Amino acid sequence: MIKNKIEFVPVIVKFAQLNALETWYAEYWCYKNNQTPVILEYTLDQYREALKKFATQGAELKNFNLVPQLIVYDYVTQQQGHLIYCAGDMQFDINSKDQFYLHTFDLISDIANVGKHPTSFYMYTPELLLSYMMGYDLELPENYNKINAYGVSPRPKISYQVDLSTDPTYFELKHQLSMDFNVPVDVQNKPCYFGTREQIIQKLTT
Repeated sequence: MIKNKIEFVPVIVKFAQLNALETWYAEYWCYKNNQTPVILEYTLDQYREALKKFATQGAELKNFNLVPQLIVYDYVTQQQGHLIYCAGDMQFDINSKDQFYLHTFDLISDIANVGKHPTSFYMYTPELLLSYMMGYDLELPENYNKINAYGVSPRPKISYQVDLSTDPTYFELKHQLSMDFNVPVDVQNKPCYFGTREQIIQKLTT
């Protein structure tokens, strides 16, 4: 977007100090690229309120751990903007050794915000997905492939949801919502398989 002079506003969410390692990288990227981000800061109390606010959407997505993404979707919608969320690219299943798949929770905009925001970046068009598949090196780990595809440096990634769950009040609230909406607390969405790299390329070129 910078290369093509497309205007956009980065949005960063901070949860106390739980995701400080990730937000530091995001702010540094903005600094390097002369971008002024919107920073949404949440205390743990505010995060619990957000969990209640977005409970219906969390249940729709069958995953109450997606509150950070739903917070950003809500903010961008209030600004009458469109959120470009860059998760949901095809993932390589290291267990099967040759299959690519998607998790449903990576396609939030196609489930909980239908029609309001574009879907994940490499799923915009068949041409974009084809370019990602053509450049995918099966000998490299997935994160290396994404670094090469996006042309960015490595970034830290931490699971602050684990730290959140150590807070008794948050843990109890999530369990209560899970019972209210009949959604497993830490559900692992079943992946949707698309086939091997060769099969996907063949489908996109015929």
